[in-house]
Amino acid sequence: MFMILACHRWCCRSGLAYGLLLVWLVTLSGCAEAPDDQTLARRGLEAVDFFDFTTGMNKLMQVQPDWPMDDPQWLEITYALAVSAWHASPPRAEWIELAESLFTLIAEEEGYTTVGVAARMNLARLAEIIDFPGDVPDYETAKAIYMDILERRAGQDVAMQAALRLANLQAYTLTEEGAQAGVALIQHQLELNPDSPWASVGWQYLGDMYIHFLQDRAAALDAYAEAYRLGFANVPRSDAYLWRMGQFAEELERKEEALRWYRVLIVDHPRSIFGTWAHQHMTRIAATMDEPVDIPPPPNPLEIL
Repeated sequence: MFMILACHRWCCRSGLAYGLLLVWLVTLSGCAEAPDDQTLARRGLEAVDFFDFTTGMNKLMQVQPDWPMDDPQWLEITYALAVSAWHASPPRAEWIELAESLFTLIAEEEGYTTVGVAARMNLARLAEIIDFPGDVPDYETAKAIYMDILERRAGQDVAMQAALRLANLQAYTLTEEGAQAGVALIQHQLELNPDSPWASVGWQYLGDMYIHFLQDRAAALDAYAEAYRLGFANVPRSDAYLWRMGQFAEELERKEEALRWYRVLIVDHPRSIFGTWAHQHMTRIAATMDEPVDIPPPPNPLEIL
C-alpha cells in the first residue's frame, strides 16, 4: 500500500497520474476468468481421485446439475459427486440426502448394469449405517436392496458382496436364527460361484460367524482352512488366523492338523508374536505323539524387534 501511494504522489507530480492510475485500476479490477465447466469437472474428479471429497463435492456441485445427461461424462461426474457428498467431512444430513438422490438417479438410469448395481449397493450401505449425528439406520431398506441384488445377480461376484453384507445384518440380530440365515446366504453364493475373487472373503467370514455367533469351532476351522487354501483375504492378520486355527484343532483333538497350522505359522510368519506360543504348543503336542514330530526352531526374539 505504501508503494502504491508513493507511486500515486510521483505520478501526480509528473503529470502522468491519470494514465497510470487508470492502468493500475484496470489491473486490480480485472481478475482471472472463472473456470469453465470442463475445468471445474476435471478439478473435481482429480480431487476425488486423491480422496479430497469436500473439494471434489464443492467443484462438482457447480457443474453436475446442468450437465447434459446424454453426455458421456455425466455418469462419471454424477457418481463422483454422490461419493463425494457421502464422504465429505464433517458429514451433514443435506449432503447425505444429496448422495442418496444421486445414487437413486443413477440406479434408475443405469438399471442393473455394473454401475447401476454399485449405486444400489451404496444406497443399501447408506441405509444400513449411521451417516451423520442423529441419523437412524434403516435395516429393512438395506436388506431389501441386498436381497434384490442377490436375486437379480445370483452367482455373480457382486452377489457375493451383497450376501456378505446381508449376512452381517442377519448375524447382528444376535440370534441363532439370524446367524444361521447369514451362514446359509454365504454358503449358497459359494456354491454358485466357488471361483469368485470374493470366495476367500466368504470362507473367512463364515469362519468368523461360526465362532463368534454360533460357537462352532469345528465348522469355523473348516471354513478358515478353505480360506487359507484360497489365500487369506485379510493378509495382515494371517498369523492371527493360523494361531486361532491351531488352537481350534488342538481343542478338537485334531493333533496332526494343529501341528500343521502351528508349523505354517512359525515358518511363514517368523516375526509373528504368536510364533513362540505356537512353538510351545507344538512341543507339548509332540510329547503325546507316537512318532517323532519335526518342530521348526523357535522364532528369534531379535528378529521380531
